[in-house]
Amino acid sequence: MKITFLLTAIICSYSLAYGQFNYDLNVSQATYTPLTGATNVNATTIWDEEDYGVPIGFQFKVGTQISNTFYHIIDGSFAVDTTGVHNVFVVTDLDLHDRGNAGGSQSVSPIQYKVDGSAPNRIFKYEIANAGIFEEYDLYTTNNDSVNIQIWLYEGSNIIEYHYGISNITHPSDYYYLGNGKPVVGFVKNFNNSTGQTDNFYYLKGSTSAPNIDSTNSYLNPNISSALSTYPPNGTVYRFTPKPTMIENVDLKDNLFKVYPNPVKELLTIAINESKNVEFKVIVADISGKVVYSDEKAVFTNSKYSLNTKALVAGSYFLTLKNSSGKNHTKKFIKVE
Repeated sequence: MKITFLLTAIICSYSLAYGQFNYDLNVSQATYTPLTGATNVNATTIWDEEDYGVPIGFQFKVGTQISNTFYHIIDGSFAVDTTGVHNVFVVTDLDLHDRGNAGGSQSVSPIQYKVDGSAPNRIFKYEIANAGIFEEYDLYTTNNDSVNIQIWLYEGSNIIEYHYGISNITHPSDYYYLGNGKPVVGFVKNFNNSTGQTDNFYYLKGSTSAPNIDSTNSYLNPNISSALSTYPPNGTVYRFTPKPTMIENVDLKDNLFKVYPNPVKELLTIAINESKNVEFKVIVADISGKVVYSDEKAVFTNSKYSLNTKALVAGSYFLTLKNSSGKNHTKKFIKVE
């Protein structure tokens, strides 16, 4: 195991304390698509002990941090800042290296990034392709195992996704040090470069298709006894969505909301006078008072919530927002064909 990776593991697990994980986890399956038309980071250089910083292309927020730069710290760990207190995304704890290290003269494991879409809905994508595993080469003098991973950052929503492609892992007990032979995927919250302390080290455990989230406050060695059962298979996507900030007792009569377009044909936008992400109960009733739509925990991201009215018949409707204290306010809208 490379010394620098060992130091990273030690630092990220130093004096951890339990706290709230501020993301909702969703697991899905999607075809892993290698990046095309992307900007190459390492060019022909055979990489090992990598440390890159690239532009995201837009501002991205993690906790209280806002940054437009993405940092590849080492192996499968990433961040949007590397000074002061910051957060670390652990896509994989494998000790990665360029497969060109086996006597080659140039890289065969490209590192690249691109930005897809248009503002304000762009997606930053960073990929490590065909990466080898150092322990295999060090212990067995072979370089047959490999992984393909991507990390995506979503503009506006600040959603983070871990994408896993084709992998070949034949010596797992030799590769995974943090999880005692099991792969560790997770999120290090508020890592302090100066003190080596963090608020928490959250990690996934159990089945790769339906994992639980656990955390540790271990000193120097996280000693994770129950991590993921196996490395995430091809097509696995872990999506981390920031939890909304609940604002208690918001008086909607003082913080009026608006709906548009009105009349509406399909997609109705509800906008509130509140900059933070919040939750409300959304109720839609027809002219007779019959409830035709209800969302108990409607998340307003960047002050907005979208409602698809396509299934509603043409006519007049009343839309009500209700806060956690039961206070509510209602607006009328018209659905047209």
